[in-house]
Formats: sequence, C-alpha cells, structure tokens
Amino acid sequence: MSGRPDEDDFEDDLDEVGDEDDGVTVTSPAPVPSMPVSRYPRGPQPAVLAVVVREERLLLVQRKNPPDAGCWGFPGGRLMLGETLAAGAVRELREETAVEAVARHGTLPAAFASLDVIERDIVGAVRYHFVLTAVLCQWQSGDGVAGDDAADCAWRTLPEILALDQAGQTSAHVADLARMALAIDRRLPDAEASL
Repeated sequence: MSGRPDEDDFEDDLDEVGDEDDGVTVTSPAPVPSMPVSRYPRGPQPAVLAVVVREERLLLVQRKNPPDAGCWGFPGGRLMLGETLAAGAVRELREETAVEAVARHGTLPAAFASLDVIERDIVGAVRYHFVLTAVLCQWQSGDGVAGDDAADCAWRTLPEILALDQAGQTSAHVADLARMALAIDRRLPDAEASL
C-alpha cells in the first residue's frame, strides 16, 4: 500500500497495513477524529475601552454578549491589526453608541490605564484573556444609541456609577476608571479652546 489511506480504507476501527506476500499483517487503530476547533484564545487579546466624559458624566454601555453580558461598562472591544489604540477606541465607540469623539491628548496621553480581564472555565482553562487599555475621549456629537453588541447605553454621573458598582452591575474596574477619567478630564484644558 502506498500513499495516505482514504477514510474508506478504515473498517471496524482497524486498518491492515503491509504487503500480503510477506505474511506479516500489522494492525493500527483507525484515525482519531479531528478535534473541534477551540473557542479558547491562544494568547491575550488586545482591546480598548473608550472612556468619554461629557459635562461630568461618563458614557456607559450595558453589554449584550459575554464576557460580562448584562453588566455596565465602557464601550470597547478588540483592536484590529494595524489599528492604533486611539483609532480603535473611537471606532468601537461609534459602533456601540453612534457617539463621535476624538482621543484626548492635552498634556497627557489619551491612554490612561491598562488592565487584564481573565476568565477561567470550571477546570481552570482560560476562556477569555483581554488586555484592556482605557483611552480618554473628548465627546464631539451624539447622545448615544445602543448598537452593535450593546444592549443599552446611558450617560452616568460618578455617584450613579458607584451605585451600579455596589449592586454588582458593572464590569471589573469601571468605578476606578471612572474616577481616574474624571480627575484627568478636570486637569485638561477645555476641549473647545484646543480645537
């Protein structure tokens, strides 16, 4: 027998291999069925969060999909190949809320915090591992409409965000990021003066 056997060559979970004239018959197990493609990541996934401050309110979305389905958090998602952090944050913001913004620069960089979000399954295998970068964005237009993978969106004050956090209705670190973003926003020059 030469070449690779076809699936039809395997009968009753065994395949006979060898030259019939030499009197030797070797049996081998049938091929192992192909394993399903894993939905688990091969490595950390870079992602961005668009943190938009408008008149002391921050724009939050209620997540429609895992991880954190039903929880409130900042609009965001995976970066695309070749996309900058600022461009990714603005794109995700537009897709999830229809709000237009620019990444704030001022005297500080737009990216102001990074964090890991790691979720494991019941046996401890990593189901999700996102490396999130929070990007401070300056609102330009739009009131916010839930779209793409957002179930809802709303402008929230810090006390409202803290209440959601206390009730267990926010994604990890939302309250901390909100505090940081507001503190930075208060230090930056007025957006209209910098345009």
